[in-house]
Amino acid sequence: MNLRNLQLAYTKDGLSLISQASKDFDYFLDSDLKIPLVYCEGSVNTPYWRKQPNVDISVLVGYFKGESLEHYNAKMNIAHTKTLYFSDEVDDILFKGASSKVEYRCKTIKKIIDVVLFDQNNNPIIGVEIYNKSKKSHSDILEFHKLNFPIYEYNINDGTISILHNGDNSDKSITTRGAIKTGQRYIQKQQKEIIQLERRGVRIDKERKKSWRKYYSIREEIEILEYVIEEQDSIIKDLRKAIAREDEK
Repeated sequence: MNLRNLQLAYTKDGLSLISQASKDFDYFLDSDLKIPLVYCEGSVNTPYWRKQPNVDISVLVGYFKGESLEHYNAKMNIAHTKTLYFSDEVDDILFKGASSKVEYRCKTIKKIIDVVLFDQNNNPIIGVEIYNKSKKSHSDILEFHKLNFPIYEYNINDGTISILHNGDNSDKSITTRGAIKTGQRYIQKQQKEIIQLERRGVRIDKERKKSWRKYYSIREEIEILEYVIEEQDSIIKDLRKAIAREDEK
């Protein structure tokens, strides 16, 4: 596994950015300092980390467990800065923690949250889920609603941040969310019925236009036939007059 784009690594003093790294420190991939890294720096190449030769690739695979380096870098950056800052439609929002933890195992809902920021008393202030390719399911979000701290989703593809849970797990809030969901389902049902009625209206309009086209076609045929009959009547009358004149002679 290529670690060339790894942005943060652990030291005995905590996390360090690659831009702040030097050969004066020992670096590790994990917080337990058991997976050593080699800091590489050249006159041409941008500084980067790589695994030590004696570290088997299976150790890296077991550590990342299928997680992309982009996903890993995003959560580690939030853990390092202990900050989540963004702007919504109303105001700028800043969450600043005293400490942080990645892969936080939340016992309340028995789920692992990508990164959580804590206050001075080690109480969670905010949880952040990193979105790269797989969004959280509806059932995941329902579980988040049981927590008493907010959960946000950071989309690393476009840099946007959206809220998954506002941190209110009171009975009133849960009841309100249930009512909102019921209302949303009702609206969706009504929208489907409107679409069906509109489609039915289109079909009826098409059938009406088709009927009118048929009506005008038949009416035109009748008018043509009436004209032909009228012409034939005129010819017959002329023939009768001619025959009468011949009889008079």
